[in-house]
Amino acid sequence: ITYNVHGRVSLSSSACEPSHDHPVCGLLQHQYGHAASCHAHCGKQVAAAAERQEPVAFTCYAGLQAFAVPVFHSSSDRVVLLGGKRFASFDAIAKLRDLADRLPGDLTPLLDELRRSRVTDTHVLSQSADLAEKIGRTFFDNISLRNRSELKLSRLLTLLSLFEEIRDEESRRQLYALVLNALGVLFGVRTA
Repeated sequence: ITYNVHGRVSLSSSACEPSHDHPVCGLLQHQYGHAASCHAHCGKQVAAAAERQEPVAFTCYAGLQAFAVPVFHSSSDRVVLLGGKRFASFDAIAKLRDLADRLPGDLTPLLDELRRSRVTDTHVLSQSADLAEKIGRTFFDNISLRNRSELKLSRLLTLLSLFEEIRDEESRRQLYALVLNALGVLFGVRTA
């Protein structure tokens, strides 16, 4: 799950739709009324990753191993990936099963999901966090580079189109003023 982090972290809206989120999370949040608890717990970890600018590994209150990885940081954009969300031991599944007895409503969907749950080695989760960080940073760095390149290209194309407009002798007399003005506007040149 990807979050844009600006000031206070809110997990109520992600930057895009989650990809392969653990079904237990959805059940706890939407069917059993634990959205506030989930958002508070994971929100602290996402905020910590954004603040420290380094990955944070943690276990949520439901026993799922997870990680929060900052993948892009600039003055205007901070993006954190929240991922993992897998059981690292059968004991964690058993503890959630014990917690389920205190939940209101029909427990059948949660118990069915716990029966289907698999255990993932913590080493695999750690490698996943490292891979998410590397891929995410590369992806967002490339987007940033592309945006800067497009801005420079746009400025140059604007200058070229100005030159194209200059066809007659009178326009050529205005050429110097026009070019100097364009340089000032497009490239922030103060004097020329």
